Amino acid sequence: MAAAAAGGGGSSADRGSSGEEDAGGPAGESRYLAACRACGVTPASSLLRCTPGPALSLRHRGLGPRGAKALALSLMVNTSILTLDLSDNWLQGEGAAAIAEMLKENCYISAVDLSDNKLGVEGAKAFSAMLLENTTIVFLQLSGNEFDDHAAKYLADAITANSKVEILDLSYNMFGDKAGEILGTAIAENIGLKELKINWNHFHSQGAAALAKGLAANIFLKVLDVSYNGFGNSGAAALGEALKANTVLEELNVSSNRILVEGALHIAAGLKENKTLKRLNMTRNPMQSEGCRGVLKALQTNSGTGVEILDLPDFCPISNEAKWHFYDTRASTSTSSPFVNGARSEKAALCHQDIPVNKELAELCGAVKILFPNLLLRYGGNVKLERKSQLKAELLTQPKVLSF
Repeated sequence: MAAAAAGGGGSSADRGSSGEEDAGGPAGESRYLAACRACGVTPASSLLRCTPGPALSLRHRGLGPRGAKALALSLMVNTSILTLDLSDNWLQGEGAAAIAEMLKENCYISAVDLSDNKLGVEGAKAFSAMLLENTTIVFLQLSGNEFDDHAAKYLADAITANSKVEILDLSYNMFGDKAGEILGTAIAENIGLKELKINWNHFHSQGAAALAKGLAANIFLKVLDVSYNGFGNSGAAALGEALKANTVLEELNVSSNRILVEGALHIAAGLKENKTLKRLNMTRNPMQSEGCRGVLKALQTNSGTGVEILDLPDFCPISNEAKWHFYDTRASTSTSSPFVNGARSEKAALCHQDIPVNKELAELCGAVKILFPNLLLRYGGNVKLERKSQLKAELLTQPKVLSF
């Protein structure tokens, strides 16, 4: 029933018109109702009553492929809707094809969100063909659509040829190393993207290195998020080389990428030469204190660094004395113990007792802060994962700020 009720959601787009003839009046409503009849779906009364405006949001409405077709038909000649959000509607490849055909004709919609719609390879193929013709869309979100290495071939064609899309979100998909190679080449040739999110995929050493090489050659991209992949040391090494060559990138997120000390030092080598990067997030990587020191020393030696915000992993080491204190605390039956009912972790007990961080590292942090007083240096942070849909989680962090 939910799918049927939302099946022809196009009228809200029409109602968003500023002119009666475009969408908000009888003509727009008639187009929507006719489209619903043609597609065999029930018109959605809630969409017919929605408030006019330039943004149409139909999230979680269960439109399905037929509902998408009805919507696409009603939006074909719409001139008032600028932003279209159809996330989590189970559109699949068939529905994506209908929306893509509409976007070939509609030259007013500039922002599209089709995340969590199971678009798959067919959806990637349809949107790639659309992006070869469309010159209006600047924001495109395609996260959580089960895109794999086969889908990457089509998307790469669009990334290579399209110079209008400035923000592209391909996170929470199923890209692997082969996709990394394909997309890396496309990124190197792209001349329009300013922000790219490809976090929560399956890029490992080989694919990660290919992506990094693409970054090195790109001269337009300002923001890159590759967090929650598996770059490892080899991927980090390629990123380090990319940072040496790239003179445009301003924000880089490599958190949760299995980067060890060796990989952190490779990135540090890139930081020694880079002048444009403003924000670097390396949290949740097992790079230890040595890796943190390497990054901080790189900033220390680069007087022209542009880094304004640096997020490092929690580098609080455990001394032998602290370990014995932990065991004594755990054995205690006092109600003041942080281990009442066994609910706290070892780290919680240690932090509860205010165990100091590594002295050498703390001194280095202080020296860097003196050298760059405007640098915001943070470590660790509280991480909370919330479900955004059936398969996607959104990462929310509240990092700690270092003070001396």
